[in-house]
Amino acid sequence: MFSCSKKSIEREESLMKALVFTEKEQLEYQSMPMPVVKEQELLVKVSGTGICGSDMHAYHGLDNRRIPPLILGHEISGKIDNSDQSVIINPLVTCHSCYECKNGIEHLCQSSSFIGMSKPTERHGGFAEYVSVPKNNLHYINQTNILSTLSLTEPTAVSLHAIELARRHSIKELNESTILIIGGGAIGLLT
Repeated sequence: MFSCSKKSIEREESLMKALVFTEKEQLEYQSMPMPVVKEQELLVKVSGTGICGSDMHAYHGLDNRRIPPLILGHEISGKIDNSDQSVIINPLVTCHSCYECKNGIEHLCQSSSFIGMSKPTERHGGFAEYVSVPKNNLHYINQTNILSTLSLTEPTAVSLHAIELARRHSIKELNESTILIIGGGAIGLLT
């Protein structure tokens, strides 16, 4: 007969599986502690995480903002833990109180951090079963049947932003223009 103590069961329950970037060109599937859910954050059970070009740069040792050991991945969709509420995640975590945040240019926040990045603040990413995310970074959605593919929301938003910038700065309408898109990655293809 197999038996185990209550303490060992609790310890196992506080672990999750994650793909951990351990050193240059090395990833390991590991048991990791569950994320610590801070005030104003929620725990998200990950359904899908895209592999961004910046994750590949980190893997190849070309990104000094992602220092191993780290759980990479910032293109995330999932469900609020212990609920049926589906979410997509904005990976840019900002202060919400500086001039930039209060004036709609949060991407310039000097106190920002990024999910799946080490600097300026370590925030483990979505190549894991769970991730802790500030409530302000969650976008609630009703669809659940394609939840894993909704991890493409973040690169799609980057693509749409590029198109909007091109539209704003072009002298002709885009449908009347000849356009060259450089880049065969997800964002280039989506654009």
